[in-house]
Amino acid sequence: MDIPAVSRCFVTEPVGEDAGEAYLNAAAALSTSMEPARLLETTKEIEIALGRPADHATWAPRSVDLDLVTFGDLVLEDDRLRVPHPGCWYRRFVLDPVCRIAGSTRHPAWQLTFAQLRERLMVRPLPVWLDMDDRKDRIAELGGRFPEIEWVEGPAAVEVCGLALPGSPTPPDPLVDVLTAATGGVELAEEIPGWPERESPADTSSGSS
Repeated sequence: MDIPAVSRCFVTEPVGEDAGEAYLNAAAALSTSMEPARLLETTKEIEIALGRPADHATWAPRSVDLDLVTFGDLVLEDDRLRVPHPGCWYRRFVLDPVCRIAGSTRHPAWQLTFAQLRERLMVRPLPVWLDMDDRKDRIAELGGRFPEIEWVEGPAAVEVCGLALPGSPTPPDPLVDVLTAATGGVELAEEIPGWPERESPADTSSGSS
């Protein structure tokens, strides 16, 4: 396995009710002969070796969390693995570091670059269209929790920017976590001594906060 690129670290707002304090997130590009399933197994083995229990809760505080975001142009969905990662298109804590090393790479399902997906989330107020039968109840339930969001009346309002939810691929997260991941704070971390940062000069400007 070769690792040609590693992003700068980002400090990101925690997502999930029990997520704890802020996290450090980064992205890496890999070159490997492994099949996707074997690569997934390898990431889980690394997590366990670094102290993360195999039976961990999704958003619980953790020492390490390795996700497979894309695998070339592959689109795969089975009981064990979904590629591209179904949450990568709205999670700023994924998009910002990915854009530091691969902002011009296209998301295989969206046919937009990762830089374009990120840019859709940068508008304030952020237009959000909820394509749900209980739309009004959901908005009332969220109340003033997301003042940076504008609840728009139809999909046309989010053609250029914003979010149409539930969207496709269907998010693996509850609605409140989707919105937190899309709007939460993401900032470049201070340089970490010894961190193996190797970024693409053409992409670093698209992943700054």
